[in-house]
Amino acid sequence: MPEARKLVDVEALLVAYLATDGPLGALVDDAIGTELPRAFPSTGAPRVQAFRASGTTVDPATGHLDRALVQVNAYGSSKAEAWDVFAETYRALLAARAAEHEGAVVTDVERVSGPTWSPDPQTDAPRYVGSFAVTVHPAP
Repeated sequence: MPEARKLVDVEALLVAYLATDGPLGALVDDAIGTELPRAFPSTGAPRVQAFRASGTTVDPATGHLDRALVQVNAYGSSKAEAWDVFAETYRALLAARAAEHEGAVVTDVERVSGPTWSPDPQTDAPRYVGSFAVTVHPAP
């Protein structure tokens, strides 16, 4: 029986990768993470929140390929700015398939849903939401 493999921390991988994307980083002033700051303003601010919402193992015997469902929340100080943040994040995520990542290989990125206009329920900040299936496996 093949040896089971350790899961890739998709959140850490994506946050680190998105932080290296020049156009996205400039748009959000490098505000990319898995959580919102406690004092996030109701007026919003350019920011990307990306976190693993769910997922499944593509190959149950080894766990080698993981298909993580990642939610992306794109914030802005206006609806138009939130749209721009989502659009840049989408572009950057699609490029993740061709990028090098430490300790992992991204084999596919698929938009599952969104963008959906959905102001933040706690702060009412302008926000677009979407989800992506990110297929990854540990680097050999």
